[in-house]
Amino acid sequence: MQAALSSLLRKAGEMMLSAHGPGRVFIKPGDANFVTEYDIRIQRFLREELTKLLPEADFIGEEDEEKHGSEALRWIVDPIDGTTNFMHGLRESCVSAALCEGGETLLGAVYQPYRDEFFFAEKGKGATLNGEAIRISDHAPEGALFTFGTTPYDRSTAPLTFGILEAVFPKVADLRRTGTAAQDMAYVAAGRTDGFFEYRLSPWDFAAGKLLVTEAGGVACDLEGKPLDVRKPSAVLCGGKEMTGLLLREAERLLAGR
Repeated sequence: MQAALSSLLRKAGEMMLSAHGPGRVFIKPGDANFVTEYDIRIQRFLREELTKLLPEADFIGEEDEEKHGSEALRWIVDPIDGTTNFMHGLRESCVSAALCEGGETLLGAVYQPYRDEFFFAEKGKGATLNGEAIRISDHAPEGALFTFGTTPYDRSTAPLTFGILEAVFPKVADLRRTGTAAQDMAYVAAGRTDGFFEYRLSPWDFAAGKLLVTEAGGVACDLEGKPLDVRKPSAVLCGGKEMTGLLLREAERLLAGR
């Protein structure tokens, strides 16, 4: 399955690389919530090919309107995670695919075509980058590089998001914002960064990343410290135990004060 997923996601990545601009752009409900013709084209390709690969599995993609809460075996796919980056030519976008059942992820893959990096995890079998085993970092918070998302589609979340960042910033080395949650979680798994937080993400944003992180030895949870459930949108924290502990404490303090 790893080889087949690598081949399919690389082909999807080639479609991204072939783009000369984003093509037609459509606006979905919410703030700054865009979809391009390449999102639609890549999702259509992955739906067809993943269905051939595993006919018994359903398919849910970001550009679908189907409900999340299925118990069935299903693929959960984000054809371009980082669509706004893609529209602006920032080369910080990826393709994400996860095979899930109930609330769990069985297989997770993230492909960053601009760097030709294929991240893969299978439940109980570890995580890899281009075939080499990866592991989360063991940096203490004061030496940590921390990434975050801003939930731009729902800006009512901004006070809590920036409240957590303001509280965490003095306790870490620095902060980064890339605009692609799946890539951020893959980078945590690979030890490139030490933690990630976003107040609300959809399952296609984190379904693959949560398995990458946990199989690389990390923690992936919601704001209450509960494991992520791919049947519903969720807040996402991930990193090592010390880093996620810091984030959970700051989130709990801020939520208690609301």
